[in-house]
Amino acid sequence: MIKKICFMVVAVLILVMATCFAAVTPADFTVRGISLGSSSYDDIVANLGEPKKKFEDEQGQLSLTHLSYPGLKIAVVSEGGPVVYMLIDNGDYKTQRGVKVGATPSKLTKEYGQPQKSMINGHVYYIYDTEPVSKSRLIFDMTDGYASKIIFTSMPLE
Repeated sequence: MIKKICFMVVAVLILVMATCFAAVTPADFTVRGISLGSSSYDDIVANLGEPKKKFEDEQGQLSLTHLSYPGLKIAVVSEGGPVVYMLIDNGDYKTQRGVKVGATPSKLTKEYGQPQKSMINGHVYYIYDTEPVSKSRLIFDMTDGYASKIIFTSMPLE
């Protein structure tokens, strides 16, 4: 009886530890040296070169500059502000944990733990928030049953 209780306690601890280790951290919000919330337009150009496309946009109170590279889209608050959004849409880029477009649900769960699953505008998303509480989210578009887009954002979800 005591052995069974000890075994159950150890099993529960292992599950809890696995979840703790899998939690998303601020370090997970970096792609090729560009970090959500801290990198600027100049950092992006220094790391990735001049963008293929660039345009300005208004999102509520924010004036955003959008930069487009093959497989990677980035938005910064005007040209001098921080990165608030990054989107990976091909296998040329990966997350800090090695996850690329095409990843399966089991790969995401293994790397990041159980997601919050949401349906927004007909798309299925796996959403991971930073711990303990932050506005930064790591989002995987899983509509097709695999990660077709990877989104890093500190902007509100709509």
